[in-house]
Amino acid sequence: MNDCDFEGAAKVGLPIRSPNLDANYINHWDKFAAEGSFDTMDIITIDQIEKMPSPRVLKCHLPFYLLPPNLLDTAKVIYVARNPKDAIVSLFYFHKLVNLCTYTGDLEQFVDFFLENKVLWTPYFGTVLDAWDKRSHPNLFILFYEDMKKDIRAQIKRISTFLNKPVTEEQIEKLVDHFRVDKFAKNESVNYTKEIKAGVGKDDPTNTFVRKGQTGDWKNHFSPEVNRKIDAWIEKNLKGTGLKFVTELKDQ
Repeated sequence: MNDCDFEGAAKVGLPIRSPNLDANYINHWDKFAAEGSFDTMDIITIDQIEKMPSPRVLKCHLPFYLLPPNLLDTAKVIYVARNPKDAIVSLFYFHKLVNLCTYTGDLEQFVDFFLENKVLWTPYFGTVLDAWDKRSHPNLFILFYEDMKKDIRAQIKRISTFLNKPVTEEQIEKLVDHFRVDKFAKNESVNYTKEIKAGVGKDDPTNTFVRKGQTGDWKNHFSPEVNRKIDAWIEKNLKGTGLKFVTELKDQ
């Protein structure tokens, strides 16, 4: 939206450039950090978002059924989905990192809670399948995380076409480099280091907001029994939907 202005983006935190619609409605952030200790949360209110100039880039974790019914008729929506196995692992580490999530159990317990829709931003399939049912709408672009891992260049081109924002080959190469996970982990405008140090999360070098970003990392976490349980849950929920997930990649 800003013509690949990487230097400008580095000066402004992602929560300012792309506010999270639901961030201020799941808890009171002042419980964890004094007001004014960081500015990225100040703009995340509907009133502030309404004052932002158009075109705006907004994000949220809300399912379509909790968003305005005419959303797809008035805005372009990019819906990002990740295979449920890696999503579970990622969300587990998020719950251990962020102070608004008071989870203290282990991963096996977390899997049960996730499958039973008892953690933040579940039900997983209720949300994903709601978007999948709308996949033919011209203003909806469903982007799978695994497709980005397979061929980020192709996805950049698809997104630029969807948004009617042409990019040059030179810009694509710069974007590919910019999107590297190791660079994101060091980029303070997107890695939430400032927010975590202000008290929103636990300042733990072994668990950071930007982790591995790998497809298939779940294999390093699930026991055979837990994996079978998740497989059965996936099969039950995907039956008859036409949706399939990639859970492993050789090259990424």
